[in-house]
Amino acid sequence: MGDYEPALRHEFEGGDGSFLLQLRCGPGWDRAAFARLVAAMERCAADHAGRESLPRWVAEGFWFAECFTADWSGHPDFPRPDAEYHGRALARLHELSFWLFTGEHPLQGGGPLGPL
Repeated sequence: MGDYEPALRHEFEGGDGSFLLQLRCGPGWDRAAFARLVAAMERCAADHAGRESLPRWVAEGFWFAECFTADWSGHPDFPRPDAEYHGRALARLHELSFWLFTGEHPLQGGGPLGPL
């Protein structure tokens, strides 16, 4: 595991200040917390590219982050960010899951996924 593991575990376990906890319990979408989650997920996906196996907690965490975020923030009464940003954020989680599970970077050339 890389230097991202403590941050990723904190996020996936719903630690204080984590994006997923704030999404569920807070007043809305915390962009800074989302950026921290995405950064840890990007480092993890890059680190696991080409490997034959994944730790179960990593696979479950990527799946949960993508599915829960889309489901929870998709509720009509959820105070989500503007529609363009929200759509890009959900797409980013999908791209990161794709990268982790297939080992293939979702963008040709393997560069950064781009800004939100």
